[in-house]
Amino acid sequence: MKKIRIISLILIMILMFSVLCLPKASAASSAFVNNGIYYIKNQRSGKYLTASGTSSGSGVTQHNFTGSTSQQFKITLTGSDYYFTPMSATGLRLNVNGSDADDVSLKLTTYDSTLLSQKFGLVFNNNNNRGTYKIKPKLSSTRVVTVWNEYRGSSIWLKVSSATDLKQDWILERVSTVSLSIAPALTISAQGTNNTCGPASVRMVLDNFGITKTESEIKTTAAVYGGGDHTICDALTKTLNFYLIAANKSTRYKYNYINSSSAAGYMFTIGVLATAGYPTVVLFYNPSSTSYYPYTTGGHYVVANATKKTANTNSENYIITSDPHWVSNSVFHTGVWEIPPDVLLNYTIAHSGLIIHMTTE
Repeated sequence: MKKIRIISLILIMILMFSVLCLPKASAASSAFVNNGIYYIKNQRSGKYLTASGTSSGSGVTQHNFTGSTSQQFKITLTGSDYYFTPMSATGLRLNVNGSDADDVSLKLTTYDSTLLSQKFGLVFNNNNNRGTYKIKPKLSSTRVVTVWNEYRGSSIWLKVSSATDLKQDWILERVSTVSLSIAPALTISAQGTNNTCGPASVRMVLDNFGITKTESEIKTTAAVYGGGDHTICDALTKTLNFYLIAANKSTRYKYNYINSSSAAGYMFTIGVLATAGYPTVVLFYNPSSTSYYPYTTGGHYVVANATKKTANTNSENYIITSDPHWVSNSVFHTGVWEIPPDVLLNYTIAHSGLIIHMTTE
């Protein structure tokens, strides 16, 4: 059985590597495809238009990528007008919740072909060669759909169109061209205090396998191995294996260190593990960028539970992570985040960072 598991894992890795090496499909262009289902990503925040509910009057916000139907919209051209239908509630349409004015919000309402507020235009503006669009309501000659700010849960509003405001630019990612190795479904465990992202990440992994431990228990166990917070990778590895053995899972699972020489290597390895249902504890740090996480740290643990490959202008790839980050006693920047694999690569080059991952024994 041991040999069969190893052979199976190797075959999966070969298959995923061949997929990663395939030519990428061409990007979105001004030639819009009618009746396509899309993820709608904001250029500035990197977050996605999301239906907040399934009943008429529900709001629309922006959230980190999940791949759920609440982030999938069918865009249909009827005459010269576009309708946006959330796939989580196909009887609803995106609707301007008021008149032509700044700060008017957008909601979802029951489809009504007579409503001007449900009709939109798409204006292609090849901003930074990313194939972005402005979404323009038919009831306005000057305003476009705009995200309020860069944070998760931010509302969607109308604002006067600006050529330089990236919060008004949207990237259409056709659902059929987005490949997820596995849908992110881990329950996020927020760290209790600052610098305990390591134990919080371990808790998320243990929860995934039905092993319930508090962050305090994990921190205490890790201290036995030399470190209870975020600084000692080896202590976290030993802690994970300690609990796996105690739960009689040592014959199937084991945590080790891996390192890679390329961003593609990280995508490949995490993709294989995610496809097999194995969450991966990741240590990352990119001191030159705050585009993907709203804090600065000398090293931070998250749990990778999916990889995402898109076929757009930049052929972007991401690692989907569940982030337990703590900022203060009252602020937790927890959530699902998209991390480019080169962020992980930058950390390993600069700091010899490591990924703790699960393998079959």
